[in-house]
Amino acid sequence: MKKKILILVAFIVVVVIALFFSLDTYTACGCGGCGGAEPRIEFTSSPKEEILNDQGTKGKPICNMVGCSICTRYVFFRFANQ
Repeated sequence: MKKKILILVAFIVVVVIALFFSLDTYTACGCGGCGGAEPRIEFTSSPKEEILNDQGTKGKPICNMVGCSICTRYVFFRFANQ
């Protein structure tokens, strides 16, 4: 029950922010995400670093030795008039 309430609150926050900001998202999973796991959500205004870090991880040899990871969904915001 608590998780559902938190998800609902997060959704409401995103909708309210979307009214004032232009939003884009990127889901980063490193070597690969765990099926069925909900990604955690982070808000940021500078997407470049997060995307480059994630894309730099994909396909590295270390990915053969690690398991799946919990993904992070980055929500990028900027003022709608920019």
